[in-house]
Amino acid sequence: MLQMEQADLYYGASQTLRKVNLRAAIGSVTFLLRRNGVGKTSLLRAIVGQQPLREGSIHWAGKDITNWPAWQEITPWNYLRTPRTRNFSTTHS
Repeated sequence: MLQMEQADLYYGASQTLRKVNLRAAIGSVTFLLRRNGVGKTSLLRAIVGQQPLREGSIHWAGKDITNWPAWQEITPWNYLRTPRTRNFSTTHS
């Protein structure tokens, strides 16, 4: 299970995430759906190690992976980010 607890993320002095909690079970599909500018991409960047948390923790299968570097192999999990666009073709499979 992927768990994020009480996560705070900052870009400089600007707080992007405040006390975020997230749980995603292994084998499940989890969506992040919100309006623009609420921190979806920042949350994903923190999970994959591209942006460090100032407070809080991230655990994968019971292992603390908080602020691990992006190149550190955590697990063979799949991460797919599909930005919303009006020009998305329905012919893609």
